[in-house]
Amino acid sequence: MAHILIGACSWTDHAPFYPSTYNSARMRSQRISYYAQFFPLVEVDSTFYAMQPERNFKLWAERTPEHFTFNVKAYGELTWHHRDDDKRVVTPSAETFERFTAMI
Repeated sequence: MAHILIGACSWTDHAPFYPSTYNSARMRSQRISYYAQFFPLVEVDSTFYAMQPERNFKLWAERTPEHFTFNVKAYGELTWHHRDDDKRVVTPSAETFERFTAMI
C-alpha cells in the first residue's frame, strides 16, 4: 500500500497560516516548528535557486520532529533550468552534482 504525505511547497510562505506572532522578524525562523505540528512533510524550494549552507539543514532538522520529511528540490542547474547571460541552458557539471550532494 502506498504511503502518501501531504505538505506544502516551503514553510516560509503562506503567512495567513501562521499566528500573527510568527510574522515578526524574531519568530520567522521558528515557522518550521509551527508548520511541523500540522504537516509531516515540506518541500525545500530554496535549494532550486541556490545552494544552501549546511547550517540551514542542521537548524531545520533541530526544529522539526524526528520523523519529519524534507523533500529537497533539486538545484536548477541539475534540472536544466538555469540559463547563462545569453539565455542558453547551462549544462549541469559534475562539480555541481558533487556540491549539491555535499549540501544535503
